[in-house]
Amino acid sequence: MNGGFIQTCLSSRTVDTDRALASLKQEMMLMDRHQELHQAMGDLPGILDPSGQGEEREPGAMVMEWLRRTLPGFDFQIKQHLYAPGGLTVLATRGGAGSPQLQSAGSSS
Repeated sequence: MNGGFIQTCLSSRTVDTDRALASLKQEMMLMDRHQELHQAMGDLPGILDPSGQGEEREPGAMVMEWLRRTLPGFDFQIKQHLYAPGGLTVLATRGGAGSPQLQSAGSSS
Protein backbone atom coordinates (compact mmCIF):
# COMPACT_ATOMS: atom_id res chain seq x y z
CA MET A 1 0.00 0.00 0.00
CA ASN A 2 1.27 3.47 -0.82
CA GLY A 3 0.04 5.06 2.40
CA GLY A 4 -0.75 8.73 2.67
CA PHE A 5 -4.11 9.97 1.48
CA ILE A 6 -5.29 6.69 0.03
CA GLN A 7 -4.61 4.81 3.25
CA THR A 8 -6.63 7.29 5.29
CA CYS A 9 -9.67 6.58 3.09
CA LEU A 10 -9.55 2.83 3.65
CA SER A 11 -11.17 0.80 6.39
CA SER A 12 -8.97 -0.76 9.04
CA ARG A 13 -9.91 -4.20 7.68
CA THR A 14 -8.63 -3.27 4.22
CA VAL A 15 -5.39 -1.93 5.68
CA ASP A 16 -4.97 -5.07 7.83
CA THR A 17 -5.62 -7.29 4.81
CA ASP A 18 -3.01 -5.40 2.80
CA ARG A 19 -0.50 -5.84 5.61
CA ALA A 20 -1.31 -9.55 5.87
CA LEU A 21 -0.83 -10.06 2.13
CA ALA A 22 2.48 -8.18 2.22
CA SER A 23 3.57 -10.29 5.18
CA LEU A 24 2.59 -13.50 3.39
CA LYS A 25 4.62 -12.44 0.37
CA GLN A 26 7.64 -11.80 2.57
CA GLU A 27 7.27 -15.16 4.31
CA MET A 28 7.09 -16.98 0.97
CA MET A 29 10.17 -15.14 -0.26
CA LEU A 30 12.05 -16.11 2.92
CA MET A 31 11.12 -19.77 2.47
CA ASP A 32 12.31 -19.63 -1.13
CA ARG A 33 15.56 -17.94 -0.13
CA HIS A 34 16.19 -20.48 2.62
CA GLN A 35 15.66 -23.34 0.16
CA GLU A 36 18.02 -21.73 -2.36
CA LEU A 37 20.72 -21.23 0.29
CA HIS A 38 20.33 -24.77 1.55
CA GLN A 39 20.72 -26.15 -1.96
CA ALA A 40 23.69 -23.89 -2.69
CA MET A 41 25.49 -25.04 0.46
CA GLY A 42 25.40 -28.62 -0.74
CA ASP A 43 26.91 -31.05 1.71
CA LEU A 44 28.22 -28.52 4.23
CA PRO A 45 26.75 -29.92 7.43
CA GLY A 46 25.23 -27.69 10.05
CA ILE A 47 25.19 -24.48 8.00
CA LEU A 48 21.49 -24.48 7.23
CA ASP A 49 19.27 -27.05 8.85
CA PRO A 50 16.48 -28.03 6.43
CA SER A 51 14.27 -28.96 9.40
CA GLY A 52 14.43 -25.28 10.46
CA GLN A 53 12.18 -24.38 7.56
CA GLY A 54 9.18 -25.33 9.69
CA GLU A 55 9.84 -22.29 11.83
CA GLU A 56 9.87 -20.15 8.69
CA ARG A 57 6.65 -21.68 7.38
CA GLU A 58 4.64 -21.18 10.56
CA PRO A 59 4.13 -17.39 10.20
CA GLY A 60 3.03 -17.85 6.57
CA ALA A 61 0.54 -20.51 7.60
CA MET A 62 -0.79 -18.28 10.37
CA VAL A 63 -1.29 -15.39 7.93
CA MET A 64 -3.06 -17.73 5.49
CA GLU A 65 -5.39 -18.81 8.30
CA TRP A 66 -6.11 -15.18 9.22
CA LEU A 67 -6.90 -14.41 5.59
CA ARG A 68 -9.12 -17.50 5.36
CA ARG A 69 -11.10 -16.35 8.38
CA THR A 70 -11.23 -12.69 7.34
CA LEU A 71 -11.72 -12.44 3.56
CA PRO A 72 -15.23 -13.21 2.31
CA GLY A 73 -15.22 -16.22 0.01
CA PHE A 74 -11.55 -17.06 0.61
CA ASP A 75 -12.44 -19.96 2.89
CA PHE A 76 -14.52 -21.51 0.10
CA GLN A 77 -11.72 -21.04 -2.45
CA ILE A 78 -9.08 -22.47 -0.14
CA LYS A 79 -11.17 -25.55 0.64
CA GLN A 80 -11.90 -26.11 -3.05
CA HIS A 81 -8.21 -26.03 -3.91
CA LEU A 82 -6.80 -27.82 -0.87
CA TYR A 83 -9.23 -30.68 -0.82
CA ALA A 84 -9.86 -31.22 -4.53
CA PRO A 85 -9.37 -34.88 -5.43
CA GLY A 86 -7.05 -35.92 -8.22
CA GLY A 87 -4.19 -33.45 -8.04
CA LEU A 88 -3.54 -29.83 -8.83
CA THR A 89 -4.60 -29.88 -12.46
CA VAL A 90 -8.12 -31.16 -11.73
CA LEU A 91 -9.54 -27.70 -11.01
CA ALA A 92 -8.14 -26.27 -14.23
CA THR A 93 -9.66 -29.17 -16.18
CA ARG A 94 -13.04 -28.63 -14.49
CA GLY A 95 -12.97 -24.89 -15.10
CA GLY A 96 -11.58 -23.72 -11.76
CA ALA A 97 -13.03 -23.37 -8.30
CA GLY A 98 -15.58 -20.88 -9.58
CA SER A 99 -17.21 -23.41 -11.87
CA PRO A 100 -20.88 -24.16 -11.18
CA GLN A 101 -20.06 -27.85 -10.72
CA LEU A 102 -17.70 -27.16 -7.82
CA GLN A 103 -19.79 -24.37 -6.30
CA SER A 104 -22.85 -26.59 -6.10
CA ALA A 105 -20.78 -29.35 -4.52
CA GLY A 106 -19.35 -26.89 -1.98
CA SER A 107 -22.69 -25.33 -1.09
CA SER A 108 -24.19 -28.60 0.11
CA SER A 109 -21.71 -29.02 2.99
